[in-house]
Amino acid sequence: MILETRGLRHIQSYEPSEAFLESPMECNIYVVDIILKDISGIKLIQTIRKLYPKSLIIAVSSLQDDRIGPTAIDKGADMFMNKPLNTDLFLNKIMAWLI
Repeated sequence: MILETRGLRHIQSYEPSEAFLESPMECNIYVVDIILKDISGIKLIQTIRKLYPKSLIIAVSSLQDDRIGPTAIDKGADMFMNKPLNTDLFLNKIMAWLI
């Protein structure tokens, strides 16, 4: 909903994550939570990066562990943000990527 308020369209979400893996769709931006029910968010980031090397991947997590952000970036994410997300910062990063 945050993205739609800025006029962004064609937003797709997957639940469970395996639905994406079974039928991946190329997107400009992927927002991946580190903690998922069915797969590690880190593994999903690695898969997305292999399939779509030019897409923006934003990893997000509410976990309070200083290693998560660097690990996500090392495994293919372009940036990491803690939850709850700072909506303005999140939107600004996405809009900057799209321009």
